[in-house]
Amino acid sequence: MNFAEPSVPYTSEPSGTAVLEVDVKSRFKLYFLQILGREDRSRYEWAEARRTKEQTIDQLRSQSLRGIGFACVFPHITKVFSFGSPQGERETNLYVRAFGGDPLQPIALEYGRSMEVACAGEMDIACKEFALWRRCSSVEEYLEEYVRPSTCSFADHQKLREFLSARTD
Repeated sequence: MNFAEPSVPYTSEPSGTAVLEVDVKSRFKLYFLQILGREDRSRYEWAEARRTKEQTIDQLRSQSLRGIGFACVFPHITKVFSFGSPQGERETNLYVRAFGGDPLQPIALEYGRSMEVACAGEMDIACKEFALWRRCSSVEEYLEEYVRPSTCSFADHQKLREFLSARTD
């Protein structure tokens, strides 16, 4: 049995930041990202996207997000990460919700036997944001600072598939 789906090349790059202030208790730092080199550029690159970054922010605002955190915003999907929330989740844990489509609607992250956490660009930001959250002594201090996202790619985006296909059960 082969658990690795075919993959296409992946290079994500940062494409700006913004802030989403929902109410006095809820604020999210937004990191805009795009994936380069894919065929459907309107799905993956902001310059060709079907909606603008500003329209995306407006659509996120309509989702009634609560908490403090950050979001990784691609033209085709947005993942909102929060540290706890006014509903009582633990502030030492990182929670994620995903939105896709146009207009943005909640989408599930479950895939068969597991749950998607993050692509390379999202994980780069999530690791840096979590370290920043741990380092800061107040929410205000945390919200003042944005991390520096990296351009992310893979030396070989098929290595797991090749590893598994070379072995038999």
